[in-house]
Amino acid sequence: MALRFVVLLGVLAGSAALAWKALTKPQARPKQVIVQTDRLGPGVLTVAVAAVDLELIAPDGRRVHTASRSDTSITPSPGVEGRVDCAGFGSGKQDDTECTATITMQNPVWGDYKLRVTSPDLRGETITVGWTGSTFTRSGATSIGITVQPRQTVEFSVIVAPEGASQRTAPVVVRP
Repeated sequence: MALRFVVLLGVLAGSAALAWKALTKPQARPKQVIVQTDRLGPGVLTVAVAAVDLELIAPDGRRVHTASRSDTSITPSPGVEGRVDCAGFGSGKQDDTECTATITMQNPVWGDYKLRVTSPDLRGETITVGWTGSTFTRSGATSIGITVQPRQTVEFSVIVAPEGASQRTAPVVVRP
């Protein structure tokens, strides 16, 4: 019986020692991976403005627009969407000032983009050009103030590079 007691005491002591060793073992720190979640996925260039029509002409000549007219000569760029969102759409109470024209381009090519802006009324607006995604070295946005005369088209260029986008030329009226 004494032998059983000594063996049982030895088993308990050994189990306690193993448990103590497992509990006090230093834990390896998990490696911290820092991921910029705003830069996951492809690069995206966005152009937005209220109450006017936008047209974006890429460096390779392809175009996309937000105007309601359909122009079969305009070939949209792959990965490009032009849309107009209006607050209260369908209620009969909205007007053009409640609308936002937006062009979104995935994986933009680097180079000079022409932006054309048209309005039926005299408008002073701020165009926001934003960029994000893995093809850009950082995310950001810039604002460009414009004045559009009634039924005239104003054009200016924006350069898009890995560092982002910036206005290249001043807005000028396009003569037909």
